[in-house]
Amino acid sequence: MTQPSSVKSKKSAPVPSLNERRAADTVNRQMRAVLDSATELSIIATDTKGTITIFSRGAQKMLGYSGAEVIGKHNPLLFHLESEITARAELLSHECGETISGFAVFIKQTESPNSEQHEWTYCCKDGRRILVYLTVTVIRDAQGTASGYLGVAEDITGRKAAERQLKESQELLSTIINALPNPLFYKNEAGIYVDCNQAFCNFLGLPKERIIGATVHDVAPSDLADVYHQADLDLMEHRGTQTYESEVRYADGTLHDVLFYKSAIVRPNGTVRGMVGIMLDISDRKRSERERETLEQRLFQTQKLESIGRLAGGVAHDFNNLLTPIMGYSEMLRKSCGCDERNKERLDGILEAARSARDLTRQLLAYSRKQALEMKVFDLNEVIDSFASVLQRTVRENVTISLSLDPDSFYIHADKVQLEQILMNLAVNAQDAMPNGGHLLFETSEVTLDATDAERYGLIPARYVLLSVSDTGCGMPETVRTQIFEPFYTTKDIGLGTGLGLATVFGIIKQHGGHILVYSETGHGTTFKLYFPRLEDHLSTASVNGLEEPWPPRHNATILLVEDNLPVRKMTHELLQEYGYKVLTAGDPDEAIRLFEEHRGNVDLLLSDVIMPGMDGPLFYRRLLAQKADLKVLYMSGYTENVIKLQGLIDEIPPYIQKPFTAQSLLKKVDDVIGPRKKPKKRTR
Repeated sequence: MTQPSSVKSKKSAPVPSLNERRAADTVNRQMRAVLDSATELSIIATDTKGTITIFSRGAQKMLGYSGAEVIGKHNPLLFHLESEITARAELLSHECGETISGFAVFIKQTESPNSEQHEWTYCCKDGRRILVYLTVTVIRDAQGTASGYLGVAEDITGRKAAERQLKESQELLSTIINALPNPLFYKNEAGIYVDCNQAFCNFLGLPKERIIGATVHDVAPSDLADVYHQADLDLMEHRGTQTYESEVRYADGTLHDVLFYKSAIVRPNGTVRGMVGIMLDISDRKRSERERETLEQRLFQTQKLESIGRLAGGVAHDFNNLLTPIMGYSEMLRKSCGCDERNKERLDGILEAARSARDLTRQLLAYSRKQALEMKVFDLNEVIDSFASVLQRTVRENVTISLSLDPDSFYIHADKVQLEQILMNLAVNAQDAMPNGGHLLFETSEVTLDATDAERYGLIPARYVLLSVSDTGCGMPETVRTQIFEPFYTTKDIGLGTGLGLATVFGIIKQHGGHILVYSETGHGTTFKLYFPRLEDHLSTASVNGLEEPWPPRHNATILLVEDNLPVRKMTHELLQEYGYKVLTAGDPDEAIRLFEEHRGNVDLLLSDVIMPGMDGPLFYRRLLAQKADLKVLYMSGYTENVIKLQGLIDEIPPYIQKPFTAQSLLKKVDDVIGPRKKPKKRTR
């Protein structure tokens, strides 16, 4: 039955042909295969209202939900943080001028140019949160009408963590590099600065913006830039390292000793990326090395002088033992000559030569600091002022002496004779340095040495009196300055000097607990600086005026003489015996003990050498004291070092006579030690 013509029939949709259905089915299978193969991506499709229609295997793997749990039941808001949706909705609402919320955020996102991809946080079924890059696009039908939306998300959690870690590492590295006090820089393979630390900026005196992108030609002096640049290129070409020292002028104008470390930066494939350099300021180290070298030289010089001093002291000691019998026998022979004037003159010649030899040994002992000193308190200014006239008469007329003495009184503990010896030796030395005349200046002042300076001079930190002696002579080179205090060293012609003048000064000042320095340049004169410990309090300077009259010896006294040197022993025995003493003579302590025990009650005085084989004089004396408490002692020695040691063994400084001695000095000393006697009254007319 046909439908009436007045009624229009509805147009039916075209039925797809079998081929079309097969083609569509093929496309669907291909699409499903694509979706299932993208396991590292989350692919979610929705209809226009946001209901999920497709939930790929990648989405299931990433979020932990199955397709059955979400398809047709939820929209993508299930996987998002509400706070992020709200924040993005407020931003889009402000941009569009209309209220945006919920799923519309993703719809609006597809309408904003260049904003279809955003970073979001996905909330997984197990509670984990991951970061994703989400791209949302519109699904359109054949007529171009929106039929749904497709969201493709990539998990970037690991990448973000790596980026964050890399950033933190870079920030940490940058902090460490900038905290380094040493300048550090990087260059690329073309020699262009790509980075540096603040210390390098300070070194160049330029801001970092001026350095990055520049070359060494832009920041270094032109005469050095080419050298530095070529050295860097050679370093990178050979893929090696460089280490060298150089004196560098910093931006503030100061010169520094710098140690450069440079190394090429090579990629894993062997190509050169650039180079890194670090500058180590070694100015302090170099200064310390120079100071250490100076100290080592001073130590070597001191040890050398000490060794020479010990040798000189030993030679002087032995020489004094030889001179003692020469002088003693000569005096005894002269006394026995009676009226034989010719032989007296000959003996006087022997005595004069012996005295000259004695003076020479005393200079050696002064250098070795082993001479006897008569220490008293003196004002150094007064000593210099009173001795200046003697000095002016001693030097040539074309040498002018002037004094510049501090108005304060500078009291020191010293031997006046030795002080005058110092002044005389320095004046004569200056005169010899000014053959055509000149000026000699003596100055005094007070200085305080701190711990550093005192240690450098081998002194203790304290106040010192500084005596400066300057001349306008020819000066001296370094090779001479380092040797002038050595005994027998002289620059004078043969026969014009002994080489002991300055050596004696050196020994005297050291024995006074002081120090001596010399400053000199060829053609510019010389200055000697002598440091004496200053006394804080002024002590009495009273001294004995005049000489006592010689006393006749005690003819009833018995002396036990102990001396291991045979010539000295024989001469001393004869001298004492000739003047009426009873003398018991022994060559060693064992023999002396035997004699003492035989004559115990009669021995009045022990006359003993200080150092003897088997037992020293002080120890031997203590043994005898146990048997005779009132026994007196007189020590004799070639130098005083041994006597100084006695002060630790005996409560008071022991009586002592230095070899070589004259007959009169020995007799006077023996009589003084045995005991005081009343002086004979002087006759008056």
